[in-house]
Amino acid sequence: TTMLRAPYKEVVYTDGVATGIKLKVNESEDFEVKCKYILGDPSYFPDKVQEVGKVLRVVCILDQAIPNTNNAHSAQIIIPQKESGRSHDIYVICLSSMHCVAPEGKYLAIISMELDETEAKADPLKLFNGVIKLLGQVRETIVMPASTLYAPKSDGKDDNCFISESYSGASHFQDAARNILNLYQRITGKELELTNGEPQEQE
Repeated sequence: TTMLRAPYKEVVYTDGVATGIKLKVNESEDFEVKCKYILGDPSYFPDKVQEVGKVLRVVCILDQAIPNTNNAHSAQIIIPQKESGRSHDIYVICLSSMHCVAPEGKYLAIISMELDETEAKADPLKLFNGVIKLLGQVRETIVMPASTLYAPKSDGKDDNCFISESYSGASHFQDAARNILNLYQRITGKELELTNGEPQEQE
């Protein structure tokens, strides 16, 4: 309970190797937690990560489901870069009140895409103009500030800091799952095998 509620202060290092984290218990007291290694996202390790790209996200509030989806309460659209003429695939995820993210009768559509240097300077609404038209009548459009993507500079084996990559622009969990599998392999030195517990026959 103390760890969950106490604000994070810093990573504790001994001879360049992470040995724990320091939490702020109160104004005059810190609490140090010892550990074998640390897992964290890039925000905890600004000096150990590097910028690898940017992601633009635009949130659209709708009064109806996306057209041609059979009034689905949720939908995902992926527009390949070859069709959109952009540098990366464009992702659209639409959710509704069934997912407790919008009031009854409203839909939340999130458009996302990784940007190249030219696109990062362009008008977001112009970049996504064709995609927004696919959503039908849009009640409100909210352009989010572009998010910077970070990746660890090292595998973490030397300093016991195992850092994940930033969430990509993809609306599915393939990249996130790959991220977790990569962390597991870096920490344990072996690939994660998901089986039903029974020996697997080699073909």
